[in-house]
Amino acid sequence: MFVRDALQQGGKLLREAGVADAGFEAEYLIRHILGCSRESLLIHLDSEISSLDKHHYYKVTERRAAGEPAAYITGRKEFYGLEFKVDSRALIPRPETELLVEMALDFASCRAVGVEFLRIAEVGVGCGAISVALAAHLPNARIVATDISPEALDLARENATRHRVESRVTLLEGDLLKPVSGSVDILVSNPPYIKSDDIVGLAREIRYHEPHVALDGGPDGMAVINRVIEQAEGKLAPGGAMFVEIGWNLGDLALHRARELFPKFHASITPDLAGFDRVLTIRPPVGVAVPA
Repeated sequence: MFVRDALQQGGKLLREAGVADAGFEAEYLIRHILGCSRESLLIHLDSEISSLDKHHYYKVTERRAAGEPAAYITGRKEFYGLEFKVDSRALIPRPETELLVEMALDFASCRAVGVEFLRIAEVGVGCGAISVALAAHLPNARIVATDISPEALDLARENATRHRVESRVTLLEGDLLKPVSGSVDILVSNPPYIKSDDIVGLAREIRYHEPHVALDGGPDGMAVINRVIEQAEGKLAPGGAMFVEIGWNLGDLALHRARELFPKFHASITPDLAGFDRVLTIRPPVGVAVPA
């Protein structure tokens, strides 16, 4: 059998299973099995595929057809230009979350002037994508990241080691900001924000495979977001800022709570590329000096 034939059969299986972008996913999975780039695959479409590779390819396409996320099957996911190990211990990092990293880095570029190191905390570290990306781009950052899941912390530790930032990323088990001592310059979080009743309507690869503790934001989606904002009141250093990812329809609720607790700060919502509410920012008003 040729590579082209295997690819066509894999795509047909995924389409019949209702997998979105079946052709792309079939190609992604066969590249994983063959260990090749897209360019190399296209050049070798008329090459023979070994019996062993064919067997492995059909196994992984069957897993994807059954609803398992492709990232869990391959064990990796790219985020902010870095490759991360991913598995069912933590949520798969989404491209939309890169906006959170970009905004934190922009703030850090100003905050870092004249200081020896930046103090950053992440609430809900998951696989470690946000903290590791920040550490990779901010050599003077010292990051404390928390999670209630010891399994997720183990995965984050593996990714921090993979990208050689483990000496600057401290991982602590506990509820939200409770394990964090002292104040921080930047607080980031991608907390659970899906309404509890909406989880049943999520895509099956999310609903049946990704950890619900990282998805369920309570009846209105705000349960964990509210607690993060409340605990941040005593954790932000003078002039510090926080960036929290939120659900597409939670902007008004998040702004209201932020302005209640931080009346002297500027609270705003930044939309993602699709125009949906994505990041809640609480930072010092423009023009106010930011103390070191």
